[in-house]
Amino acid sequence: MTLHRVYLLPLLRLILVFAALTVLTRAASAAEPIRIMPMGDSLTDTSPGYKESLYLSLKHSGYVVEFVGPKKGKASDGGKLDHAGYGGYTVGPGPSKADAWSGGKGNLYVIAENCLKSKPDVILLMIGTNEYFMIDKLQPDHNPERDGPRRVAALVDHIRELAPKVKILVASVPPVEWSKDFAKGFNATLPDLLKGKENVVLVDMARLCGFVKGDWSSDHLHPSAAGYKKIAGVWYDALVANLPKPDPAQVAAAAKARADAEAAAAEAARKKQERAAESKTNPSHRERGTITPIWDFARQKPTYAYVSWNPLDKSGSTTPDGWKMDALPDGGIGMVLQDPMDMSSFKQLNLHVRKEEGGSSDIFVKLLCEKGERTFNVLCADVGAGPDFTEIALDLQNPNSGKGDLSVVKQIQIQGNFNKTQKFAYTLRSLEGENAPAAGAPAKASASGLDSEQAKQADLRVFFLGNSYTYYWELPAIVKTLAADSSPSRKVFVNKHAEGGKTFEYYWKKLNNADVAARGELDQKLLDPRWDVIVLQPWRDVDNDMHNYAEKLIAKIKEVNPKVTILLYMWGDAKSDIAEKHQALFEPIAQKTGAILIPVAWAWAQGQAERPKAEPNDQAWVAHDGWHPGYRRSYLAACQIYGALFRQSPVGVKTRTWKFGYIPPASEFRGPLMLTDEEATWLQTLAWDTLRKHTNDAAIRALP
Repeated sequence: MTLHRVYLLPLLRLILVFAALTVLTRAASAAEPIRIMPMGDSLTDTSPGYKESLYLSLKHSGYVVEFVGPKKGKASDGGKLDHAGYGGYTVGPGPSKADAWSGGKGNLYVIAENCLKSKPDVILLMIGTNEYFMIDKLQPDHNPERDGPRRVAALVDHIRELAPKVKILVASVPPVEWSKDFAKGFNATLPDLLKGKENVVLVDMARLCGFVKGDWSSDHLHPSAAGYKKIAGVWYDALVANLPKPDPAQVAAAAKARADAEAAAAEAARKKQERAAESKTNPSHRERGTITPIWDFARQKPTYAYVSWNPLDKSGSTTPDGWKMDALPDGGIGMVLQDPMDMSSFKQLNLHVRKEEGGSSDIFVKLLCEKGERTFNVLCADVGAGPDFTEIALDLQNPNSGKGDLSVVKQIQIQGNFNKTQKFAYTLRSLEGENAPAAGAPAKASASGLDSEQAKQADLRVFFLGNSYTYYWELPAIVKTLAADSSPSRKVFVNKHAEGGKTFEYYWKKLNNADVAARGELDQKLLDPRWDVIVLQPWRDVDNDMHNYAEKLIAKIKEVNPKVTILLYMWGDAKSDIAEKHQALFEPIAQKTGAILIPVAWAWAQGQAERPKAEPNDQAWVAHDGWHPGYRRSYLAACQIYGALFRQSPVGVKTRTWKFGYIPPASEFRGPLMLTDEEATWLQTLAWDTLRKHTNDAAIRALP
């Protein structure tokens, strides 16, 4: 026994020392990552949003971080960008419009416990914007300025009870473009409610982000890529102030890794230029085959078709290697390019679309670039049904598609409400070799569509200029269908130009741009002197649109088309005081310019007062996002426009459904849409009564 002690004790000490050294070596070689969970609504959910910029900034500064959360994401370097961002969600607790597509869990309070299963060390909480949009009549006494901050404080307490050691950085509500006072009371109250809470830090996002024009996307609510970088910068500063400093060795390693990555990128760019130069001189490098994916929505997987790749063929098309297609989590499909592609030398992205009979969704094509993005809209009406593909050319050189840098395109996304089987394939057409029309070639048809046989045979030609309030539920199509259903012999031709979030100011400046390319087709469409009627629909910033640009825009139109009838679309919301305010603003301008006021705001307010519930459909009054019109609102607007066009009541017209060009993309919409006879008659009567009562046109007011 004594002998064993003599030899075993030194051996045991040696084993313990070795184990301790092993642990220390592991700790020194691989620091435990700080687990960060971005948490909030669509401002957090947007991909990549602020998350990638923040992640890379921390990584390049030597921090070892890991973004965690129930929703998955991936950074460009392969790192995790998981998060807990949920579009449309409110703070909670309590009902919200997001409940419709979330199984009754449309707020962060309800889902907090599940989110915390990701075991974050730090939470970046940015929530509160939807308190203004997504609650409405569901909680009639809800006041976002008063109740929103209280709910955020309660959510913070709830998280602290569930995870007492987690650090919570709470952002004030970021600004919106249309109002400098948005959430002003909310943000002023929040600091006092969070004061003294352990492990809770207020981050004054509203002030520190410093948003200026260009920092919002086209909806004027969500940030642009530049705006998200500013948000990432604010979060970065807050994290650096509240996290332990990284080890100097980690900082040095991060700096070296970044330098190596930049050197590798420079070398890749050099080789790319060499290949491009060689392909111009060596024809053998021009032609090779590739497999291009065609997405089949029925099977939810790609099928394949063989095409050729001729990047420098003046008349040919190309499909790049290395495209991987997959379903996007929020609907639609995405193609991730294994190697970012330079599309700056291409004129067109040719979208090949095939749909089944009855497929009706518009398609939104988005190119995600390293810097910014480009967005295009394809109308369903432009896509033929049947076995053949329809080729639609998207003009990559059109500056109105956005400011994304086409020299580095990382992903192509296709989004829409795909209610039928639809298939897609893609080609790119070279910018080189675009020839001018040959002598004697037929003139190009006008972008207005008025050279078509359908337009020539029409009794009335109506053009709509607006934004998403025009293309939601395809307002022009409802007007056309009402006209056809009221009289089989009545032929109405309609066309539209509607860019989401755009204002009279935007269109005025675009029309007057000296650069022809920058004007696009707007002047060809709007200023065609053959239009009989033009419907003008302003954006939500009606004060600026009406005071500063409505008269100028109407005068511009009448310079080339003095006989045209202008209908001024006066939208509103569910409140009669908004209708009164807009009436006082719109009517004098309508009188001065000779336009006819279409008082949609009154119909919306009275209709929702009479039948406030959204039944029988979740989007009857308001779309899923809380501010775009529901189908009843669009139908009311169409009935008023019909009444003004034909000086007759829409009551009795048999229009119960119509061909959509655009259905608001939301899972709670339960199509196909079919109005009941009772609902349609009620809406038609409401539209006619409010039109006669509130329009400025004496002849319409005198009608029975």
